[in-house]
Amino acid sequence: MWGGEVKSPFESTPLPQWLMQICQTLVGVGVFGEEKRPNHALINALNLPVTTSQSPRVHG
Repeated sequence: MWGGEVKSPFESTPLPQWLMQICQTLVGVGVFGEEKRPNHALINALNLPVTTSQSPRVHG
């Protein structure tokens, strides 16, 4: 979790630069308005297998 723990009262912490860039992009394309700029993020990690061009593929 970045930006602070979601609890009452909310205590924000600065977002990392890479996440601030994502938030700015979302505001820039109109997903969020400037007045509703994201101030925290929860990103779930998925344990997906890493695939390469050498990995077998199943079609069908």
